[in-house]
Amino acid sequence: MRRRGKPSIRLSLETRQVSAAAASAVVLARAEEAASILSEALDGVSQLAARLPELLARRYAWIRFLPSDGRSTFAREYVETLHACASIGNTARLDEMLCAWKATAEVYADPTLLAKLTGPLTAATGRRVPRP
Repeated sequence: MRRRGKPSIRLSLETRQVSAAAASAVVLARAEEAASILSEALDGVSQLAARLPELLARRYAWIRFLPSDGRSTFAREYVETLHACASIGNTARLDEMLCAWKATAEVYADPTLLAKLTGPLTAATGRRVPRP
């Protein structure tokens, strides 16, 4: 149905919606490809694995509080989680992972809290709790 030579509003809205969905699918496919390539590159290029924590620190400055091995673990987990999230089009797990690692960095940033959380455990009676 036309209104004075113009297409109907419904048809215009549907066309925009279809175009937006198609563009979103293309972006998602490209993100998955990029994450896959990065994941494969980490396995094959030792310099990339060594530099990735430094590159990620530009975006996530708080990872500088993590110990060196923690930064490497974070970088590997970031790429793997990013790849998995891109493959399903849902970044909820990436957000969860980032929150957990940021909380870990906050602990390392506070020496008093770090000492409390990494020190020996004591029972309510004041006796040392044996390791399991």
